[in-house]
Parts: sequence; structure tokens; C-alpha cells
Amino acid sequence: MLSINVNCVAPGIVDGPRSRDKHFAERTRRLGIGIARAAERHTGVTADADMANACLLLVSRQITGVDLPVDGGWAML
Repeated sequence: MLSINVNCVAPGIVDGPRSRDKHFAERTRRLGIGIARAAERHTGVTADADMANACLLLVSRQITGVDLPVDGGWAML
């Protein structure tokens, strides 16, 4: 019998062309801030250590079938 675990770590919004054109542009208009500041506000929410710890959790336990958002609470909004 094969033992295959399938999990997903979802980092939320990351800085890139799509997020700058869509998500961050909307925030700049609403908050009256620049695109760089909007990107910084979103991408600074999730630390690399949080992502690494989420991955370690999923591989160190008998956990399968999990979509784990690691996004500073943005998925709950």
C-alpha cells in the first residue's frame, strides 16, 4: 500500500505583476498610498519563518488533505 500525503500551504497574496495590477492598485486608491507601500503592507504580513514552520508541521505529522493558509489572517476576511 502506498502512503502518499497531499497538503497545500497557501501563502496568500505575494508581490508580483498580477497582485500589483489588481489587488495593490485597488488598495492604493482606497487608502491613498503608493503601490510600493501597498505591496509592502501585504507581503510583509507573512514571514518566511511562518511558511517554513507550516511546511514542517505538515511533513512531521500524519496529516493529509489540508489546505493551510499562512497569510496573516487575510483568508478570514
